[in-house]
Amino acid sequence: MADEENLMTKYAFIVIIIGFIGLILYNKYGYKIFAFLDFLKSINWGKVSIIGSIILIIGTLVVFTIYTIVKSDRKEKRKKQEYVKEQEKELGKIFRTDFSYKTAYGTEVLLKELKESIDKIDSIVTFANKDKINKFYKKVNNLIKRKQEEEEYKREQKELEKERQEELERERHNKLVNELLEFKKKNNSIEAIPLNKKYSKDVISYAKIKMQNYLRKKHEQKEKREEAINYYKECDIDSKPYLDEAWEEEIYTQIREEVKSGKLNLKQKPKIEYEGKKLENIFYRAKNLNEEERRIAVAQGFVHVKGNELDGKICGGGFYIKKENRESKKHFYLKHLFAELHDNMKVEYQIGDKRVDVALLILDLKIGVEIETGANRDEQILEKVKWLNKHFDEWIFVCQRQLLPRYERFVDNKKSRCLTPKKAKEFILSYDSPCTHR
Repeated sequence: MADEENLMTKYAFIVIIIGFIGLILYNKYGYKIFAFLDFLKSINWGKVSIIGSIILIIGTLVVFTIYTIVKSDRKEKRKKQEYVKEQEKELGKIFRTDFSYKTAYGTEVLLKELKESIDKIDSIVTFANKDKINKFYKKVNNLIKRKQEEEEYKREQKELEKERQEELERERHNKLVNELLEFKKKNNSIEAIPLNKKYSKDVISYAKIKMQNYLRKKHEQKEKREEAINYYKECDIDSKPYLDEAWEEEIYTQIREEVKSGKLNLKQKPKIEYEGKKLENIFYRAKNLNEEERRIAVAQGFVHVKGNELDGKICGGGFYIKKENRESKKHFYLKHLFAELHDNMKVEYQIGDKRVDVALLILDLKIGVEIETGANRDEQILEKVKWLNKHFDEWIFVCQRQLLPRYERFVDNKKSRCLTPKKAKEFILSYDSPCTHR
């Protein structure tokens, strides 16, 4: 109740103050107030209302238009800010790309894709982040270079490791081959294999070939020794025939030393000086020459060799051959044995700058015969195959049975064949007009 009385007292005091102020203002400006009221009475309020309404409407429209424009501009600006923010966010995502799981090439491809993505980003954003973008490109290019160096190093290490493993495998293989070879030598058998140890087919095959070469070399040395002994039975101890290989020189030297030291006693046959016409051919069967002709052949530089016919049978007495190159004796006499099979067989038939051992020429048909002893490398054989295919209608590789698996890889059994001497002989004799076989 006391609060209400206090409030009423305050209001009454305010009213008195306002009344007092109003009385002062009236005394001072009363005449002006009445003049203003008279002016208001003189105004045409109908026109004023119309004009005021028009002004109010126009003002409202102007204000509304300005408001709409400002609002739209603010909205567009906010949208632009959000777009720029999204673009910067996208650029930041690109900067944070993880390249660790990529190879150097993969990183290059990904960088190209990222460049295309950066090119699509608003130019305002790219311009503002130009330094960051350049720094990013430099960083990734350095990463690519480092990855390339690391990958190259790993490749080199991998190749080295591969070569090391291959070398170890070769050493292991060669060790097993030599081990088996020594066993075969000990047992003097090409086929011998120990009971208590197993070897792979590859090791067995290589050891077998090595043993065959060993026995062939041993046989050649034996023959060469006999040849040297026969030579010095007929010729002066201070002479020697033309020799192809150093090992042949060694054998002849050894025989001379044994004769001079008395270790080897040779009963020399009377030397027959060559008289009359020089022997026409460079290949003879020993059985077709008499004793005098054989000595004359030796005097003229022929060499006596033992060997087999094409069908594998031993040729009684062997052959007398005269060769002037490093060709093996067996290769030489095999060529001439094939030449005997047909009237149209040509030895050392040349086409361009290359020759085939023997060629059979029948009308427009050309058949090449190449005698292989296993000495050529695969690269050389491939070159020979290419040449034979180009220049011959058919051709044959002739080799011993144990070499067939190696050379059969290079023929198609249609245009080209790989045959033993016996089978090759049958093939040649299947054509017309064969010679009378000696």
